[in-house]
Amino acid sequence: MLNRSLAIPTLVAISMAAAAPVFAQDVSYPPSRALGDVGGWLQRDTPVTLGQVVDVSPSAVTAITTSAPTGAPRGFLANIVSEAVDPQIIAHEGVASWAIPVEVDCDKR
Repeated sequence: MLNRSLAIPTLVAISMAAAAPVFAQDVSYPPSRALGDVGGWLQRDTPVTLGQVVDVSPSAVTAITTSAPTGAPRGFLANIVSEAVDPQIIAHEGVASWAIPVEVDCDKR
């Protein structure tokens, strides 16, 4: 069992290690929310292409980067990514971008 006096420093160390990849990467944001600036930033500084974008909000750009059929009728797997366009997102959430695989089953959901 972990000694109580070591519990908090251990948790802090684990948290910092988990956050290290975020701090090690250069994070950029578009110079403004104008569509031209956001599009240029996407092409220049992110892996997202303009044709993949499905949503632009005040806080992030969301895209479907890949999709493939699952073999089930009307079903597919998609990879969804989001890139923060507001520096406050990383301050508040601790992330500037994220990705998640999604299984879509149009007949069941």
